[in-house]
Amino acid sequence: MGSETVEPPEMGDATFDGRLLASNAQAAEVERLAAGFRAGFADGDPYSLKDLLTEIVLSKWFRASSTTDDDVVRAEALSTAGAKRLLTPEELARKTLAATGFGWQRRRPTYPSWGDPIELQDWTATYGLLYGGIDSGGIAERSRDITPIMGGVAKRHGAAVACPVVFKDFYLVGDGARRLFDGLDPNESPAHEFGAVFDVEAESHERKQIYSIQGSLQQGQAKAIVSLTNELWDEGKGGHVRQLYLDRLVLRDDSGASVQTQEFESLRHDCVWDGGEAGIVWDMCRISVPVDVPTTGTYKIEVEAWAEHDEDAQRAAGDEFAKLEIVAEGNTKISAGATAIKAKLTELYGTLLGVPAGVDDPEIEDAYDLFVTVWESGVDSSGPSFDMRCEWDSDQYYFDGIVEDAWLDPADGEEWDWDRHGWDRDRLETYFETIDSSDRHHVVRTWAALLAYLLTDYRYLYL
Repeated sequence: MGSETVEPPEMGDATFDGRLLASNAQAAEVERLAAGFRAGFADGDPYSLKDLLTEIVLSKWFRASSTTDDDVVRAEALSTAGAKRLLTPEELARKTLAATGFGWQRRRPTYPSWGDPIELQDWTATYGLLYGGIDSGGIAERSRDITPIMGGVAKRHGAAVACPVVFKDFYLVGDGARRLFDGLDPNESPAHEFGAVFDVEAESHERKQIYSIQGSLQQGQAKAIVSLTNELWDEGKGGHVRQLYLDRLVLRDDSGASVQTQEFESLRHDCVWDGGEAGIVWDMCRISVPVDVPTTGTYKIEVEAWAEHDEDAQRAAGDEFAKLEIVAEGNTKISAGATAIKAKLTELYGTLLGVPAGVDDPEIEDAYDLFVTVWESGVDSSGPSFDMRCEWDSDQYYFDGIVEDAWLDPADGEEWDWDRHGWDRDRLETYFETIDSSDRHHVVRTWAALLAYLLTDYRYLYL
């Protein structure tokens, strides 16, 4: 149960009555278990260790989670009840692997020519002793209380695990196969209301087209976010060769009447160059247009645009058109994105912490506020792509089932050669070129921060 039985108190102990009650009750429980072990539980065989462990787990001393008793004596007696204890390094490693599918510093067995196989399975070989573990030699007693050094290891563990788990779920496997983030749009920010991405086929001002999105907006201030999602850089030309021309943005109510108009060439924004008859965009930054919503209702956001498809762009990109994203953002407290994020947070609290929670619970509200704070700190300052400096390669099983032969083992009897074995970097680099790891709205990186936050919660680190 993670704690010693309560010793009988000495006279004069301030908590004498409570400790005496606990000591007597625990002694009686130990005697009950011992008698059952000798005779057999529920007509079972005597001296059955499995039956004894089952009886312990089913006991009130193990299962107790809280007490509401106002009696101070009973409260003291029950202060050690329950099985809450710090997970050992091995238990924490197994828990994380089972919950997230990622094994930090997980290694495949290697077979050197000089002897027995080396099987350094995970991070416990490196950090186990620092995290209160034992080596059955010089250190034979586990640490039951977390220390500052152990806290540092726990933070390192949470940060190292969160990034590759989030990256795999959002970019490497499809929805339905994700470990933690099924059903979540990677572009669904706390302010997200509705949006879409369009291929801009129009090639000139004369042939410009209207691209529109429609949905519900709340009364008050909102934003229309416009961006080019597939910028194109030609090293030979020394610059961007794909240019998106934005003429105007119009906000219309459900009757079709114009509520607000914004000419892009007159918009003051670092990413928009005044091209005379339109604003010109060539990189993937977010162009934010404030809009005033007079009343709550259904609105349409229209953007008139075209793209320049010159020979350089066609040669560099083939038949791919410029892609225009239009997103409506509202209040982070009541937006559609806020609802989706809170729902996922409640799910993660249940999965990782074993905490049943509702979307309106104070703890979920606090976690969501943290999400919004992290998101707001990076949404306008970070780049458009997910940072691939994750420690995904610390798990040598990371790409199993995703990239064939991503890890190359030596053949039977063959000695290890770092030039021919291990990660096939060329194969992985080719694979990475086929995936879109954009994080234009800083949502995936924010989820990585929140996952690290949950993985360092005391309810995750304790049984």
